[in-house]
Amino acid sequence: MKTINIDGKEFELNFGIRFSRTLSKVYVMEREVEGNKIKFGLGVRMVVGYLEAGDEDAIFQTIKAALSKHKKLPSDDAIEDALDNLAMEMDGFDGIAQDLLAEMKDTGFYKSAFEGMDETAAKKDQVETEK
Repeated sequence: MKTINIDGKEFELNFGIRFSRTLSKVYVMEREVEGNKIKFGLGVRMVVGYLEAGDEDAIFQTIKAALSKHKKLPSDDAIEDALDNLAMEMDGFDGIAQDLLAEMKDTGFYKSAFEGMDETAAKKDQVETEK
């Protein structure tokens, strides 16, 4: 998915650095180190797992982050309406999630985020073959 239609307007989705930084503001891990709280932005790494599960909020956050390069962003309500319509066309949110994962993977920017996913899929295939 390279674009999304929101309120009759086609918006290009971008999965570069702005996308990653935007997600890292949403998906944060907090740790205490020597009495100090430290926050880590783990946006892409965390959202990959959620998208694998077809999580609707992760789909919304991914689309919103992919739109972050645009100067005038559509409202959250407009994005949600567009995602509802798209889910009806694609037989549910799982199809959207898979498309987003494929686009992110195709950029080549997030290889380490997908390495674990690919290893898990290979192990699952091996177990099923051995049965």
